Amino acid sequence: MKRGIIFALIVFLLIVIGVNAVAVYVPDSQLKFKVLRYEPAPVQAGDQFTIWLELTNEDSNFDYNDVSIKALSGNPFSVVGTDTVILGDIKGGNSQFFNFRIRADENALPGIYNLNFEVKYNGGISVVKDMKIELKTRDAFLNIESVISEPELLNPGSKGKLTLMLRNNAGTFLSDVNVALGLTNESIPLVTVGSTAIKNIPKIEANSKYNITFDLFVMADAESQAYRLPIYLTYYDASGVNYSRSNYIGVLVGADPEYILSLKSSDAKQEGSSGKVVLSISNTGMGDLKFLSLKLMPSNEYEIISADDQYIGNLESDDYETAEYNIYVDDSTDGFVKLKVKLDYKDAYNNKIEKIEMVDMPIYSSGQLARYGLAVSQSKGLMYLIYLIMVIYVFMAYKEWKRDKDLVKALKGAFLRFLKGVFNIIRGLRWRNLKRWPTRIKLFLMKDGE
Repeated sequence: MKRGIIFALIVFLLIVIGVNAVAVYVPDSQLKFKVLRYEPAPVQAGDQFTIWLELTNEDSNFDYNDVSIKALSGNPFSVVGTDTVILGDIKGGNSQFFNFRIRADENALPGIYNLNFEVKYNGGISVVKDMKIELKTRDAFLNIESVISEPELLNPGSKGKLTLMLRNNAGTFLSDVNVALGLTNESIPLVTVGSTAIKNIPKIEANSKYNITFDLFVMADAESQAYRLPIYLTYYDASGVNYSRSNYIGVLVGADPEYILSLKSSDAKQEGSSGKVVLSISNTGMGDLKFLSLKLMPSNEYEIISADDQYIGNLESDDYETAEYNIYVDDSTDGFVKLKVKLDYKDAYNNKIEKIEMVDMPIYSSGQLARYGLAVSQSKGLMYLIYLIMVIYVFMAYKEWKRDKDLVKALKGAFLRFLKGVFNIIRGLRWRNLKRWPTRIKLFLMKDGE
């Protein structure tokens, strides 16, 4: 009897121990995966990232031998480099650490995906573990990469083109892209030609570029300056998220300076003469000539006998100024002296400009002066009169000297005779004498006729 009871107890204990042993041997349930971190984070489409994991044997009474881990490629993930890690033995209660290099497909949509691993141990037993990885789309950035204006300086009253180069920096395509020019502000003197100020692009692929061109007209009264033009962008990413962005670009409006430099007047009309020369400069363009100065440059045709540099200042559109110089004419070529003039000024954008211009100044002979009725200046007439008096006096003195060979007496006699002659001329011009001239001329002619 006692032996039977003892046997029954032994059988019961063996059954209990067996049950417990079966309950303990559930190997895969005791291997716990844990994601420690991955970089970069968050994972975005097109990224390569490194994932660090921990594998723990939570059964302190069971050892896992010959453990290896294989990362499994599957949409949207693929393994970069080695896909298998050998861990060896993991004793009860211990952990092993390892990592893999993974790539996310660049066309993957945002969402939560499984990253799977195959675990082998104890000579061939294998289980598959999965890790949840959240994949986010890249920020859908649509950038204006460059702006091209044709011409670079848009001229008032003329047409031009504005080309925007758009670049999709997102990892997915962008759709329904609208590009709008902010031309509603009246301070911006631009209007579109042939289309509205809004253009639509149905789709721009990931990491690609797209050029869009607007035909523009610049108002005729536009001032020369840089205008700040708003650009508005709206679009959708692959997930249907709507984006709105605004940018500003600079548009240069203006025209190259235009002017006319000419000779206004000149007192130096002959070779060997000196006088005042007046130059005139007129601003015939739309922009201003800022800080303008005119400098008369040296030449072998003339000598400058005054200041050579004249500061004009700011010369506005449709205005003119003059600059004066005194010169002495040495020589001329084909009846002209070429005045070499240097212009210094700044345009509307403060670009310094230097130019050399040649202005023709006509030179006349004495016969041409008489023929064209060009008056000789009063100073020259007086100079010629003095020359004439000196010649007459020298001639009279020579006649006196030739008679007596006495120089002092000849000079005195010539002087007295000259004064007497001047007195007689003045007296002859009196009215009482002038009215007798017709009678005297008549008697003279009758006498000759006899």
